[in-house]
Amino acid sequence: MNDKPFYTHLTQGWDFYKLTMARYHLHYYPNVIVGFGFTNRSQIQLPYHLDMGRLQEELANLRSLQMTPGEVQYLSGLCGKSSKNLFDDEILNPLGTLQLPEIHAENWHGYLRIEAEDTWWRATFTETPVLSIVNQLYFEQLAKESGKTKAEIYEEGLRRLGMKIRRLQEWPSLKFSDFGTRRHFSWEWQQLVYSILWDAFSQEERFLGTSNVWLAMQYAQHPAYSSGTEAHERYMVIAALNDDTDKQLRGSVKIALQQWEDLYGPDLLVALSDTFGTESFLEDFEEFAERWSGLRLDSGEPADRGKLIVAFYQRLKLDLMWKTIVFGDGNTDHTMTELFYQFQNRIWTVFGWGTNLMNDMGFKPISIVMKAIWCRWDHETRKRWTVKLSDNPLKAMSESPEAIERYKRVFNYQEKPAIPVIY
Repeated sequence: MNDKPFYTHLTQGWDFYKLTMARYHLHYYPNVIVGFGFTNRSQIQLPYHLDMGRLQEELANLRSLQMTPGEVQYLSGLCGKSSKNLFDDEILNPLGTLQLPEIHAENWHGYLRIEAEDTWWRATFTETPVLSIVNQLYFEQLAKESGKTKAEIYEEGLRRLGMKIRRLQEWPSLKFSDFGTRRHFSWEWQQLVYSILWDAFSQEERFLGTSNVWLAMQYAQHPAYSSGTEAHERYMVIAALNDDTDKQLRGSVKIALQQWEDLYGPDLLVALSDTFGTESFLEDFEEFAERWSGLRLDSGEPADRGKLIVAFYQRLKLDLMWKTIVFGDGNTDHTMTELFYQFQNRIWTVFGWGTNLMNDMGFKPISIVMKAIWCRWDHETRKRWTVKLSDNPLKAMSESPEAIERYKRVFNYQEKPAIPVIY
């Protein structure tokens, strides 16, 4: 093992939504088993572009880490706008003794295969640290092959970051959060960038902080939970658990929304809309729209999706100034300012800024994800394949082509144009 593993604390690799979802999983589905799997959406044979031995070491290191009492205490003090604690002993006590499940990684005919399975609330914590480790190993190798020194690479990264900060300073009302943990250039770089952003914007309310749990704790902040507190896996798994009939499957989204509201309302009510297509989601969301704060958009042409959301709220005669759109897909400083200009007088807009913020060093980015692939009740033996349709067909995924076709029919999925996936 290298002297310095990437992570020395579990929370360094966690986005905050992993914790909010883990509480939900444990509360409602303590006996559900979920398998997570890695997907590389870039045309690169990753096993030949990173050190597989180091990968095994880093994954083993993750399993050796446990949360410290200080980290648990920090979580216990987090409250929403209602002053209600976001986490209770039901989740805090098991977090104190949490050990991640085994994470298997191998070179499978030139493809990087990474898998983990466990009860849902434990397995969910493998996603973001695995992605950040793979990303870091890949770009570490690219940096070596480039022949550039670390100082030269950081100099270029800082030059690009400076240009972005200067551009954003021209838009003082634009609000954004750091979403970069999953695909950062390195953990060290993310910490440096965050400190620079903090110095540049800490006196303003426009920088909403970070989704990274450890960074938020170090800066004595609440994590940026207003910008997104759930992932596609929640809708994917609940749908698969209710796939015995088409009627049950179609009703799964309302189950997911109602359970989340019962657990977290009114504090964490920003919904992710595109798992099975935003159009069908909005049909189910109508009865929740007045109480929920807004929607996060993660695929599709963002301006088009934004107009769809605005029209939806207008049709329901809801005050748009009390609703929020979180644009979180592939943002750059240019796309954020363009979208803000387009929507600033129509609805509140917030931006989650990820890869382009934390991994813009002059190297071409890669697009990798770690998703819930299958699930089952603990008394079952058969795997229930999960499905993600997305508002961009290039982001759709499932191990079962038959399941994809069924979901398209059940959710009346409307085919969308493919948009190249850069991040």
